[in-house]
Amino acid sequence: MKKKAISQIEQQHAHDLATIVSQPAVIHGQPAEHLDDEPAADSLPLFQAVAPSVGVVEEEVLAVESHILSEDEMEVGEPIEEGHLPHDCVPDVEVIASAESDREEDAEGGDFDTNEHTDKESDSDSDEEQSLCQFLVDWNSRHRITREAMKDLLSALRANGHPELPLDPRTLLHTNVNYDVEERCGGSYVYLSLTKSLQSALSKVRNVDINCNTELHLQFNIDGLPVFNSSTQCLWPILCRVVKPFTSPVCVVALYSGRKKPNSFNDFLQPFVVDMSLVLRNGVKISTDVTCRVRIHSFVCDAPARADVKQTKHVNFRQGCDKCTVEGIYTKERRMTFNDITSAKRHDTDFDLPLDPEQYRRQDCVLRELQVGMISQFPIDYMHLTLLGLVRRMARDWQDGILHSKSFPFHVRRATISMLQASVVNYSVKMPREFQRQCRAINECDSWKATEARQFLLYLGPVILKDVLDEKMYEHFKLLSIAIRCLCSEELLDGYLHSASSWLDQFVNQYVKYYGNKSVYSVHAHCHLADDARMFGVLDNFSGFPFESFLGSLKGMVNKSYQVVQQVVRRLSERELSDNFPEDRTILKHQHKCGPEIKGRPDLLQYGSACIGRTHISSDKKDLRDCCFMVCDHVCIVRNILAADQSGELCVVYSIYDKVEPFFHIPVNSQEVGIHSVSDLSDEVFFSTFDNRWRKCARLPQDDDHAVVIQLLHEV
Repeated sequence: MKKKAISQIEQQHAHDLATIVSQPAVIHGQPAEHLDDEPAADSLPLFQAVAPSVGVVEEEVLAVESHILSEDEMEVGEPIEEGHLPHDCVPDVEVIASAESDREEDAEGGDFDTNEHTDKESDSDSDEEQSLCQFLVDWNSRHRITREAMKDLLSALRANGHPELPLDPRTLLHTNVNYDVEERCGGSYVYLSLTKSLQSALSKVRNVDINCNTELHLQFNIDGLPVFNSSTQCLWPILCRVVKPFTSPVCVVALYSGRKKPNSFNDFLQPFVVDMSLVLRNGVKISTDVTCRVRIHSFVCDAPARADVKQTKHVNFRQGCDKCTVEGIYTKERRMTFNDITSAKRHDTDFDLPLDPEQYRRQDCVLRELQVGMISQFPIDYMHLTLLGLVRRMARDWQDGILHSKSFPFHVRRATISMLQASVVNYSVKMPREFQRQCRAINECDSWKATEARQFLLYLGPVILKDVLDEKMYEHFKLLSIAIRCLCSEELLDGYLHSASSWLDQFVNQYVKYYGNKSVYSVHAHCHLADDARMFGVLDNFSGFPFESFLGSLKGMVNKSYQVVQQVVRRLSERELSDNFPEDRTILKHQHKCGPEIKGRPDLLQYGSACIGRTHISSDKKDLRDCCFMVCDHVCIVRNILAADQSGELCVVYSIYDKVEPFFHIPVNSQEVGIHSVSDLSDEVFFSTFDNRWRKCARLPQDDDHAVVIQLLHEV
């Protein structure tokens, strides 16, 4: 009954859309864009029709897409010298407050898009002149429409004036049916070709010049994911992306599916090694006249997958650390602990030594044929190690009552646990909209996603735990929080790399003192994070975040347990035709007439909020989450947003905090790492052009006048 109801809803949705778009075709004078022909079930021509009157649908879709404004297109304001504000450079323009500033904002003007505010009778804007077929391809990719629903839609459109459309959606979407699936490693396996996957990924990169002198640095990820919650069916892809000299989308190189993980990872990797050897020698052909050189950057895996790929012992063995030769100790709690951080480091040349059953390696790895550094080019992924491992473990200890025992010199009182629960919930709703998830309460820490754990470690934890944990235990937590913050920041990394390494060593050494004899691998390996950051840069350069996000989309491509690999390959081929790329534009919202204005600039309209690329900005009356920024050394609160009719220039009216102090001094002055305690918000208002000098901050209020302001490190 449930499936029947869902099918009826999808059919009704397809019929409604057909009613909207089934208008007489309007010829715009330009030929529709053709796609490469593929074998399909229908031989009718795909792109003879040009865009019909689908303006309503296209405008609705375009209005909700996020768009990125490049730095080159930003309006660069007047330079700010040390100790001066931007308004000092324009003394002739006075900022005045509207007489109606105490009233609430009205939204009489609605949303305004600087790219759409052009002459509607002009034909210069060709972006809206899509063909119907391309629109349907993009719509299918964006909303993950089932084949049955798309087939019903095509049938309805053909019956309502569009006979040129195919009957079968596989013809429209150019579904790939030419692929070779083989039985390998105990499951189904398909190799998709590194060159073709890179060509597809690079076709989606915009504003990048790729020529024969370009050297592509490739990063690979190998990890498994369960396909269904009620089945052991799993999917193991080999993923790839370009990380230098630019960043590309993630693409799939190979796919394996079976009831368990591959029974031989050397067999699993062999086709990749053969293909990669040719690519390293001959380069990768991007187009007919461009062939780029290729270099392997790194392999990003979690600890279990890293051990499987490298053919080494797992972290629950005595020789389980893949960065040093420390010997683990098996405790009576059935836990392998690593308490020594001074052991000798492992080196790439260790893999040239003969195999020893008592040592780290189990057998030779086929990746050595590619001259891969088996230690140096397998960095530790802090997303799994720190966020999903250590942070959740510490939060679990705080709320489980383990630390309530009198045998621990530093424990968390039961009364403070309730305070901690409430504080996490209350502060998480005050975080800016750049955060995709709100951090859930501590009692749900086992279900935290990596972004939630990162939000707690870098933003909420340093503020909330100050009144919850014992002072020395709080100082111990800050060692981890500030060290990871420095290793995640491009601005802080060079200056604080050595300090961060020292802080992490202190954290690992003192962990037993505060949490008991539980210095497992997820604790011990933090003393090696700084070494990887020294080689590859900030931690996000070699984290699993982009790959985990892509794995989630792969899982959504599987609808049934039969022929899992085939389903994913077909859905991937259908997405190659999609042209859903973000455009560079600024979206202005909530026009009003009741905020502070700039005297002498009647041409500037007032708005309550705006979206510039991925950055959200709002006035303090519209949304307190997105009104806090830093300009040089000044913490600002946005009072109003102004923009002209025809110009893309964005002006911001703001006030500043008169008192800005460090929030803490140990292990470092907090202001040096972007954490400030602010108070005394000035009533005086200033204005400035909004440009790349403005840095978004999270504002966590302490009371009516005091707040903690933390500069954002990620577009999360």
